[in-house]
Amino acid sequence: MKLLDSGLVRRDRWTQITRAESAVGTPRYVAPEVISAGPMDGRVDIFALGVVLFELLTGRYPFEGGGAFPQLVGEPGHLDLDLAGVTPSLDALVRSCLAQKPEHRLPSASVLVEGLAAELAACRRREGAIDRKGFLERLAFIREAHADAVHPLKGALGVVRRAAGDPAKACDYFFTVENLATLGDRLLKRLPVKTASQRTAPSSGVPDVDRLVQQLLDADLSGRFAAMSQQANLLKSDPARAIPMLSELYTVATELSTRTGEVIRAHALPMGPLLEEWKNTFPLREKVQLTLTEAPVAVPSLDPPSEAETLSVVMHGLLTNAIEAGASRVSITLSVAEPSRQAQVVVADDGPGIAPEILPRLFQPGVTSKPTGTGTGLSQARDVVTRMGGTIEARSSPGFGTQFVVLLPML
Repeated sequence: MKLLDSGLVRRDRWTQITRAESAVGTPRYVAPEVISAGPMDGRVDIFALGVVLFELLTGRYPFEGGGAFPQLVGEPGHLDLDLAGVTPSLDALVRSCLAQKPEHRLPSASVLVEGLAAELAACRRREGAIDRKGFLERLAFIREAHADAVHPLKGALGVVRRAAGDPAKACDYFFTVENLATLGDRLLKRLPVKTASQRTAPSSGVPDVDRLVQQLLDADLSGRFAAMSQQANLLKSDPARAIPMLSELYTVATELSTRTGEVIRAHALPMGPLLEEWKNTFPLREKVQLTLTEAPVAVPSLDPPSEAETLSVVMHGLLTNAIEAGASRVSITLSVAEPSRQAQVVVADDGPGIAPEILPRLFQPGVTSKPTGTGTGLSQARDVVTRMGGTIEARSSPGFGTQFVVLLPML
């Protein structure tokens, strides 16, 4: 669906409607302030779009009552939560477009777009429509493109920007053979290899990740840098022409760097703080020893709050199993597995171990080494870790304790 027209707009210099009984727009779609000829801004279109969204999702008008302007009386109705895909958060989002007072509505269309994108992503996750492998690959591309190209380019151009008071000095720095060679290796050799696969890759189904990948491709940093490199001698001797080009490229690199940080943070699970929280909330935490790597370790996540809660259940299950099996101490170690560069969490205990005949089948549903066990916890733990792109395995010898090794992709 494409929205072709949001109604009539008005510039500040246009004459206000003077007839009290007159209004401009389709009556049932205009915001209350349009009807009362009050101050107007972009939030009148937020209201109109809210009416359209409500009608698309319910088949009915959001306000009850007769007359030409039922939106002047009462509150908007609710979406039907029994419909597939309709959630309380979507209901709240749509109703926040329909507030009678502009200050109580969403402040801008971009906020509405972000909210709808989040709802769409959540719906796709529930329906299994998100390509997690594609999500992980695209997130890896974003991180690598930033490390290999965007960040170094921004740094080099930042020095130029700080020397802008002396254009000749700025150009002398940027257009040195050494600087061009260093940046050329990153922008003309490494980056094109990474972007080539993404140009033909399908959407991952994760809106903010897909948008940023497209922004990185559209920015064409390799092409821009190649064009400047070919004219290096001319630009170096002509600061009046070179400085605007360098400033524009700096702005592009800065925007990409900022957006990269936002997307990475939105999809990062910081394992160190989470493990500390999980340990501290475990009932027998005095029996648990936690060792963390010095470097921060984060794993990619489609939905960090939800997946953090799910991993918490897995971790508490492993700790509970160890204690119930007779372990007096349990250790949790977070490290980086080389050379695969994966986040590695090892849960080790000093318990009696697992019988050799059970160990190969330990993660199968219904298999347990505990007399009163149900055999569901470890199979569910494996499913959780696998969904996140990782693996879990058990290592044990009777009488020498057990280790569970969890490997997850790392940002």
